[in-house]
Amino acid sequence: MNGMVRGDRFILFGACLRAGKKLSWSGKVIQRNFFSWTVIEGAIAGSVCYLVRHDYRRETDPLAKARRNSMKDRAKELMWPIASGLVTWLIGWYAGEQFPALKGKPLPWDVVVAAAVIAVTGIAGWLHRRSPRNSTNWDLTWKDLFALYRTDWNCVKSLEHGLSDEFIPQLFLADLSGSEELKLRVVVEESSYKIGPDIQDLVFTYSDRLKNHLKSRFRAAIYKHEVDEKSKFSVRGFERKGNEVLLRLQSLDYDDVLATHYQMDFRRKRTKSLREYLLELAPRYSIGGWKGKGLSLPNILGINVLIFTSSGRLLLQKRSSHVAVRPGQICASGSGSVNREDVVADCLANVTREAHEELALDPNKIRAGSTRFLGLTRDLVSHGVVDCHYCAITEEASTDILGKWKHAEDKKEISDVFVFEFGAALVEGSLDTAGKVRFARKFQELIDEYWEDLSLPLKSGLKLWSIDRLR
Repeated sequence: MNGMVRGDRFILFGACLRAGKKLSWSGKVIQRNFFSWTVIEGAIAGSVCYLVRHDYRRETDPLAKARRNSMKDRAKELMWPIASGLVTWLIGWYAGEQFPALKGKPLPWDVVVAAAVIAVTGIAGWLHRRSPRNSTNWDLTWKDLFALYRTDWNCVKSLEHGLSDEFIPQLFLADLSGSEELKLRVVVEESSYKIGPDIQDLVFTYSDRLKNHLKSRFRAAIYKHEVDEKSKFSVRGFERKGNEVLLRLQSLDYDDVLATHYQMDFRRKRTKSLREYLLELAPRYSIGGWKGKGLSLPNILGINVLIFTSSGRLLLQKRSSHVAVRPGQICASGSGSVNREDVVADCLANVTREAHEELALDPNKIRAGSTRFLGLTRDLVSHGVVDCHYCAITEEASTDILGKWKHAEDKKEISDVFVFEFGAALVEGSLDTAGKVRFARKFQELIDEYWEDLSLPLKSGLKLWSIDRLR
């Protein structure tokens, strides 16, 4: 549970602890049995914390999945006060044994424990924020980003979660809502991308720490593969005509991405972060266009592919906690950046390459004609990373993929691979009215079950895919 160790929770817990202690002294049995007292204390404090922390509407949600999640949350809320009560009793007992003068005196050990835990978690949080991989705050919520990019909010879409709609802080540049098919064309310019002189002083000093972090966490071959000179692409222009989407690209050094998009929120002493600097130069509360003064970020082109088995199972991967981007989050079947080898003529031909490298998926078993371009998004958290979204169907069985992904080339980037079953009828072909109802119910089940861990590109890809299926 996020916020489990926040200061306001400890203040509330301390107040409940005092109230519970007064009640406990009224019964001799509870007074003599510390375990019963701790359980009662935990029940009181945890229940009050739960009611304060959670919205009452969550409890009235008619969906069984939401009710089950609420019970899990309540159990987590109760465990922390109970554990704190045990630690409080142990500290008080140890202090009484070591210092007889303190024995029997009503010292506020609960407050001492709360203060100690707040201090420890505060230091841990500070160290976490100082980590080079967190110089872009990947945990920014849509409410935080709305205050920064409110001018762009007309291009943002939402997903239903529980009883409310949650916005996806990405700009939806193209989707299938108005056409039967989208075609993506790319034009690679001869010139290469270079970081503009207006932001050079802000970006290069800190990027070496991030590169050293990546080198220490990954095999040298993987890092070399990512930073291979001029192997990535920078989006320098976007245009849509009918059902055709055109991107103008330039070659890009991956180190320039590490120096910009991956350190957007790093702030040196008495200086502004790169995000703050760019938002001042761009139109107010906007991510801005693709070129121009103060808008010369790489805008690296990424790719996210949803891959389904022929039986209708969606392959999902959970990223390792050691990666620099979106650590520990659930991502699409294949996700990464577009390489030069992916571009053939004026289109992206090798869209399942990342799935092959990360899941050991056989590209020859992708069903012919099943690959579809779903749309294009631009990320607000990283201030401009562009993602193209696809879906495809593989003839490989999910059991085979789950059994061999640990032997994949980029296995160190992943901690787990699992599937979510939609069923072949909901994944292929057109849906009638009853089919759309079943699809919406199953889709909502996926969103509610994994919402907290879904990465933003995956949420966007799922939204684009649902638009396609429900047309």
